[in-house]
Amino acid sequence: MKRSIKIMSCIFIVIVGVFILSSCKVAEEIINQDSGVKSDSAEVSKVEDESESIVAGSDDITQGMDKKLKLAMVAHNTSSPFSAFFKAGGDDAAAAHNIDFTYMGTPDINIPEQVSLFENTIQGGFDGIAVTIFDQKAFEKAIEDANSKSIAVISFNIDGDWGSRATLGYAGADEFKLGYAMGKWFFENAMKGQGKYILCPAIADLGVLVYRMDGVKEAAKEYPDIELVTTVEIGTDLSKAYANVENAVTANPDVNGLIGTDNFSESIGQYISKTGNTGKIMGACVDPTPGILKYLKEGAIQIVVGQNPYLQGYYAIDQLWLYLAKGYHPLEIDTGVEVVTQENMGPYLEYFGIK
Repeated sequence: MKRSIKIMSCIFIVIVGVFILSSCKVAEEIINQDSGVKSDSAEVSKVEDESESIVAGSDDITQGMDKKLKLAMVAHNTSSPFSAFFKAGGDDAAAAHNIDFTYMGTPDINIPEQVSLFENTIQGGFDGIAVTIFDQKAFEKAIEDANSKSIAVISFNIDGDWGSRATLGYAGADEFKLGYAMGKWFFENAMKGQGKYILCPAIADLGVLVYRMDGVKEAAKEYPDIELVTTVEIGTDLSKAYANVENAVTANPDVNGLIGTDNFSESIGQYISKTGNTGKIMGACVDPTPGILKYLKEGAIQIVVGQNPYLQGYYAIDQLWLYLAKGYHPLEIDTGVEVVTQENMGPYLEYFGIK
């Protein structure tokens, strides 16, 4: 009797096992039918082959780019210490990617001369060019010429407003945000929320400086006791700029704030320091150059805002390399705003060897 029970138990176990295996096979077929997935080894091989072709296809954009890329940077005002940061960034990007890199530019701000230099560079056998663009209209034809020759062009530091550029991409500060950050800090911490100020741009109708001034004016809206008296074009010659600042203050003796928009605002610090107005008239400048930092250190001005020119130079060349060697389209990169005051000026003074 016990033996019969054991035999029946074994038979029952075998039947259950067969039923389970059959159920799994049916379930697999149902799943495959619903999802469209086939377990056929030939189909799996086909998918693997397609995946490999997709990965291999990503190299197609770099075909013919085995040669060393030849890139140029055409800047403005190369006589300024500020320009050295562009070159340093470009040099480092070129070294990182084994690029044949040439840095050039006009010694001052001369738009026709820079356009001519840019046009000559187009004929120089370069694969790509990074350029600072003061006047979009002036560069328009030359950029079209570069495009017709399949020369990649990217702008940096200065070139119109976001989304309105003729170049492939951009590396620079958001000028409106830069002006706003400067104005916000200056009105709050230097002018203590009250008083009158003068805007002192080097070129009053230059697009990039207009954006900065618009940012300052936007910040001023938050301070009802702050008043803009006038805007005075101080020019791009420091000696003449000093005289223009002096004349503006003489005509408006009740002002207690002077705000520059560019590195020629060094004349603001010079005027405040030389006339004994430190602590009476507050000053704000753009670009931490040695001359401007000197007046920040002594207290003639209270804030300097920077735009990370090293990163502008680096990203300009880096993006050209990514585009030409890897096929990644350049972007509009905001390099941010540096707010430099007496509290954090140490590294800047050390870099320039200012004691």
